[in-house]
Amino acid sequence: NVLKTCANPFNSVMIQVRASLETYNGEGRVSEVPATAFLIGTFKEFPLGNIKPQENAEYETTMAVTYAKLVVDGLEIFEIDVLENIYKVNVIDMLNKFKKNIGA
Repeated sequence: NVLKTCANPFNSVMIQVRASLETYNGEGRVSEVPATAFLIGTFKEFPLGNIKPQENAEYETTMAVTYAKLVVDGLEIFEIDVLENIYKVNVIDMLNKFKKNIGA
């Protein structure tokens, strides 16, 4: 199913990546917080790669991203939506003045 999704350049795909960010100092780990990245886009290239018997198949591809959002420890770091004209950093609309200037 993943190959079918990646091979279709006309359908957008939403990818969510979750991680645990750890911070260390000289005494060891001092914090561990959740991080989530949201991406929406279409795959631009779909090379077939090399397939060898009894080995995991690995494919590299590029993606044209139209939406990206990063949340770390419950705080929105940034949100960018090319199609909806959204550009926020630390929840502040960086395009607020521009939108007012053009009457949006």
